[in-house]
Amino acid sequence: MVALRPDPRALLLAALLSVPGFGASPANAAAAAAGAGRASAGLNPSPQEVDTAGAGTSEPATATLRGRVTLGDAGVGRAMVTLHEVVLGGGSEIDSVLVAEDGSFAFDLPAVPDPESGTVFFASTLFEDILYFGIPVNSRIQLDSTYVIRVYETEPAPPGGANLPVSVRNVFLQDMGTGWSVVDLIQIRNDGFRTLIPANAEPVWSYPLLGGAQDFEVGESDLAEDAVRFADGRMSITAPVPPGERLYAVRYTVPGHQFVAPLPGLTETMELLVLEPSPPTAVTGLQPLPPIEVEEGVTYRRYAAGDIVDDAVGLLMAEEPAGLPLEWMGVILTVILAWLGLYAVYRDPARATASVADERRRLLREVAVMDEAYAREGKVGTKARKAYRRRRERLLARIELSDDRRI
Repeated sequence: MVALRPDPRALLLAALLSVPGFGASPANAAAAAAGAGRASAGLNPSPQEVDTAGAGTSEPATATLRGRVTLGDAGVGRAMVTLHEVVLGGGSEIDSVLVAEDGSFAFDLPAVPDPESGTVFFASTLFEDILYFGIPVNSRIQLDSTYVIRVYETEPAPPGGANLPVSVRNVFLQDMGTGWSVVDLIQIRNDGFRTLIPANAEPVWSYPLLGGAQDFEVGESDLAEDAVRFADGRMSITAPVPPGERLYAVRYTVPGHQFVAPLPGLTETMELLVLEPSPPTAVTGLQPLPPIEVEEGVTYRRYAAGDIVDDAVGLLMAEEPAGLPLEWMGVILTVILAWLGLYAVYRDPARATASVADERRRLLREVAVMDEAYAREGKVGTKARKAYRRRRERLLARIELSDDRRI
């Protein structure tokens, strides 16, 4: 397997996503959570995590971290809070205290936080057998505010996993010659008010990766290695998912240079980035964007789209087989994706009733895309014209089939 190191763009993206970086995890993952990788994301406090009543004071900050454990708006007493220190190369627990009845606590830090030092402090507490973390502290000014660790009541995830929206997904591809090395960053969101937990060995959340994915590794994110399973091209998360956003980073490889990436449910933002130099590709389901140069000599081709619902993204090599123009490559892949979409719906009766209307809209959109590509091409040969008509008739037949299933 070719090891895929996090490139600067991936690390920069993880920071730009403003993910808190520390949330619920199984209690036995405390040591892993103290690692330097976990502390790399979300170094700035958000309004939801910090009580700013004490901000703006003219008194200089001291090396004391004063905080509170809360459940909703109420303080949580009789809890143990642990202080962690993370430095380059590792981390450790350096102190523990019992909170007061109102949930308040305080720690004297061994040093005043300084972003230039590379040292980060954070605190954790155990609530209902789930370990919760506060935000990382690496700046002196953060000590002027109350440090809040939010905990939540729990709720078992439904069978097969919860249907959680993907707020951001960024897929980074690097050509290996025989296929792709992939860094897949998936940010999900729990819009509820309880932490979702696994029930009866079922996953909390499950999601398909790129078609043909293999050789999986867990990257630096909100995911511990023992909290995820990979099977049949899917990742199944068994870690608790608290309210808010979680960022999962997975590395894997895809043999060959063609794949289909299913996008079930809602994907609010999807971006595909291909590291240059790479073979020419045709992408469906996403719009091309200007390339981005993250540093000198490191450039990505970019494709993106937003508000995607129960759809798929496809990638093909851009060579023109048997004299077909490049535009037809997208048309062919569009037809394949439409067929795969219908197959997935009709194979799963539980989703068929709710999804037929969406599939019909998608098929109509695929016909419109194909018509547009045909119109742009202008004059075409007899074979190409006949192929276009046959494909269009097949799509219309599938639309009629979906209409029959709605009756």
